[in-house]
Amino acid sequence: MRLVVLLLATILALPAVASTPPVLPPLNELMAGGLDDAEEFIDDFVKEHPDHAQAHFMRGAIMGMQASDSIFSALGYAKKSLSSFQRAVELEPTSVEYRQGLISFYMAAPGIAGGDMELAWQHIEAMREFDSKAALQMELAYWQVEEDDAKFQATLQRGLEEFAEHPDFHFRAGLIAQEQKSFDQAYAHFDTCLTTEIESEAATSIELNCLYQIGRTALFSEQRVADGIRALEDYQQRDLTDNVPGKEWAQARLAALYLLADRKSEAQQLVQVIDAGEDENLAEELKSLRQRVNR
Repeated sequence: MRLVVLLLATILALPAVASTPPVLPPLNELMAGGLDDAEEFIDDFVKEHPDHAQAHFMRGAIMGMQASDSIFSALGYAKKSLSSFQRAVELEPTSVEYRQGLISFYMAAPGIAGGDMELAWQHIEAMREFDSKAALQMELAYWQVEEDDAKFQATLQRGLEEFAEHPDFHFRAGLIAQEQKSFDQAYAHFDTCLTTEIESEAATSIELNCLYQIGRTALFSEQRVADGIRALEDYQQRDLTDNVPGKEWAQARLAALYLLADRKSEAQQLVQVIDAGEDENLAEELKSLRQRVNR
């Protein structure tokens, strides 16, 4: 039984959590040796430090990933994941990260494994008491899972009105406008992302994503091509965070924009250095680009 992608996406997108002594390594370092080693380490750690909230949170994430990868033991791993998230919230009930982890589990897991949309909503309501913005973000995810577009749109509009100075809701609105081919609106939202002055790891990721999406919007709309090129050239120079498109995809988008701008030689040079690796979709994109630059 697999947990839906929403669980992993939410957990791995979370900013770093301030831990209590003893200090745990970051989750990505803990998993560097594989999930089985990470599971063994975190199980031993939790036994030695049963009141360590961050350890329970990380155990929830690791067990959730084990559940996604497992066939025969998925249910057992899912139950361990749930109990770990629940314990983290019990220990630190005002932690946004821990509450997000638990809510995401309830929304992602099937009922037999502990999924429960009613409990997810109860925790969203509880989160409003200490972080209304984070609660609104989780409410967006909730209505998306429920496939209630009217409530999703209404919640997004509330976010744009109540937190206009934050990039989060503008980025989400920009993506929707881009998908609907309302490119002027998409640009307006992505541009706003770049003018906010919120400083955090999450805000940095959103800024990078907005730069990438400005380039993507320029490519789809064939409008503001010069702006799209500048955005992706800027993107190439940044230190990328975990939750943004890789530089290879940005290079492919940039090469396509160079072609739109009649800068064929630059497109040719760029296409030569892009490595698609094992990404089949990027390989197809590169094949098309190479055909175009060689005409």
